[in-house]
Amino acid sequence: MLDDLDDGMKQGVHLVDFSQIMISSVMAAFDEGEPITVQDIRKVFLNVLKHNVIKRKKEYPIVVIAFDDKRGGYWREKIHPTYKATRKNKQKKTKWDWDTIHEAMGTIRDELKEYFPYITISVRGVEADDIIATLTKTLSSNHNIFITGADGDFAQLQVFPNVRQWNPIHEKWVKPKTGDPRTDLLTKLIKGDTKDSIPNIKCPIDWYDVKEEGKRAPSITKKFLKPIFEADNPQELLEGDELDRFQQNEKLISFEFIPEHIQSEIIELYENTKPAPKSKLHKYFVKNRLTDYMAEAGSF
Repeated sequence: MLDDLDDGMKQGVHLVDFSQIMISSVMAAFDEGEPITVQDIRKVFLNVLKHNVIKRKKEYPIVVIAFDDKRGGYWREKIHPTYKATRKNKQKKTKWDWDTIHEAMGTIRDELKEYFPYITISVRGVEADDIIATLTKTLSSNHNIFITGADGDFAQLQVFPNVRQWNPIHEKWVKPKTGDPRTDLLTKLIKGDTKDSIPNIKCPIDWYDVKEEGKRAPSITKKFLKPIFEADNPQELLEGDELDRFQQNEKLISFEFIPEHIQSEIIELYENTKPAPKSKLHKYFVKNRLTDYMAEAGSF
């Protein structure tokens, strides 16, 4: 695939955040607590493919499905052991049937690899975000990149040329909140990311584990942020614990800190993974009683 870079052609690449759009699509399609089956979720995902991937295949013919692979724990957990713990705790308090959702995600992941004409990539201990970020950095200078996923972390990738991001649930473009990818990233490095259990730089890294219930984190003011946004090297304005915490947050949030060996493995898989032949789709639809989709098999 990377041979395309040599001829100057800009063949579009569509990068799909599997886990994020799967969970978001299920929550949009069903009510919390409603009984759901693997087949229900399979149909939801096929509809997501139809409306977001297939309709753009002419412009973005290379489709990459990126998967989270938490086997052995995510590499970021070595830096921050309770990384994403907040999210896991919130899930436990809901009425969603997480056992069925996770079973469906595993089943559909395997089906995509076996039957669908897409490049599928998963790397042990690596998140889909890392895969999408690495391929965006590698390919964007010579390929148009289309990211399907709602995660605001991808906004930092818009520093690269030819990158667009689409939120399939809200059906809208994802743009940097501040209008500038660098400023968006700096804001998150300073303020942290609650959904991933990453506190702001005025708090210890284990803030979400040790804080007393109801206690607020020290605030980050506009006055504090302004000189940081204006500085060529923001770290020169920080010292002590705040500097240490900024550097920790960089490793957890900035895609520039994805370990080199992980990036190399992702690129190698992109170059060498062969998508399944389209001829296998008919068998897939028959096997899973998806007759409504058979007439459209050629479109996938």
